Parts: sequence; C-alpha cells; structure tokens
Amino acid sequence: MADCDLSLGFSVTDCVGLEQGGVSGDLYLINYNDYLTATIVEDPDKTITDITLTTIGAQAFKFELTRGGSVLTSPLTVNNSGKSGYLHSVAAFIPTKDQATKTDLSNLINFGRVIAILVLDSTVVANLFGNDMGLSMTDYEEAPNDPSKGGGLQITLSTPADTTLENLPGRTFFDTDRATTIANLEALLVPVV
Repeated sequence: MADCDLSLGFSVTDCVGLEQGGVSGDLYLINYNDYLTATIVEDPDKTITDITLTTIGAQAFKFELTRGGSVLTSPLTVNNSGKSGYLHSVAAFIPTKDQATKTDLSNLINFGRVIAILVLDSTVVANLFGNDMGLSMTDYEEAPNDPSKGGGLQITLSTPADTTLENLPGRTFFDTDRATTIANLEALLVPVV
C-alpha cells in the first residue's frame, strides 16, 4: 500500500493510516417537556451557558456518533401565515447494536419530542436544536448487518410538522471553554432527585 499523499493520484483505499470511521462526537437528547421546566442560563447574545433540569427523574441521554455520520440543518423558511422561521433537522448515525441504547432512544421518542445537543470533536462549542418546539423522530432505521456502516441506528429528528417554526437557527451552547461546556453537558446525564 502507498502513503496517504492523495496529491500523487492514489485513491483512499491505497492509503495507509488514513483516519476513517471512529467516534466524531456526541449527541445528547433531552425530553422536551423536561427541557421546558429546566433552568436555562444564557448570555445576552442568546448563547446558552448552562441547563439545569428540575423535573424529578429527568436526565439527558448521550449517544456516540460516527465520523461523518451527522448532518445538521436549520434552513430559513416561511410558513403559510407568512411568518418566517427555521426548520431544525439532525440526522445521525449511532454506531451500536446494544439493546439498552435502542431502548433509551425508544423511550425518549415515546415522549413525543426531544431537544438535541450535538458536540462534534472538531468544534469547541455545542449546538442545540429544537429549543422552541422540540424535535420529533421522522426516520429510524436499524442497520445491524450493514457492512458499510458497521451496524447501528440511523435516526433523523426534525421540527414537528404540526408546530410553528423555530425562532432561531441552532443555538450555541458554550461556557468558558470546551472542558467546562462538556462538564455542564455531562451533569445532565445524572437523573434529577
């Protein structure tokens, strides 16, 4: 096999040591109703710096994402009444065959709507989608034996069709530095008592 100098005309399959696959970030999902009662701290520019869930038993769920396996969109759109807003959508591939992960996803989706917070390894900040209306599951595909994906779940979460549009594109979630931001997110994984 050749070196990974693609400028010499080698294809990716000829390369040695080219980073492919692997975990590229994390997706945190929170039940929308729990988010509505949470304490949200934000800067004057609308950057969210902290979320404290307050409902007994409320917690976020964390799912690892594969490299190149997530697509985020917040296109500006105009609804029938002439009000403009944003349709949020998060498509993600969760590399797992684990029943506990499937159960967690199923339980969250049975609540109807979720808030999605995406942290990619390549960025310092997190992005929050569904702040105003929440997101509904619009696509769920199990691919346990798909060799091109290595097995897992392909999900798409979108602004529900029966609600109004989001007022802002995806919200930034950031506090001081990456480590503090991640610590704030990890604290959401502990159920409220």
